[in-house]
Amino acid sequence: MININGTNVSQQEVDLMLIRACKSLDLNTVIKCVEEYNANLNAMDAANYARVLVYALRACEGKDSKGETIVKYLVN
Repeated sequence: MININGTNVSQQEVDLMLIRACKSLDLNTVIKCVEEYNANLNAMDAANYARVLVYALRACEGKDSKGETIVKYLVN
């Protein structure tokens, strides 16, 4: 369990938080999930449909977009 703002959260919930952050282009949450909460970069969504990077790529809106920044961050 990982303590986030006083709430114990499972690793799976952290991984899903990372996926939601990628979908919503929330770079700050992506960074927190990866660096502070040790999210799994290879995690699958709840339906076992796609991995984190796929959601980041789908949100990418072209050169210099937030999505591109998230993709670059995840790849690096």
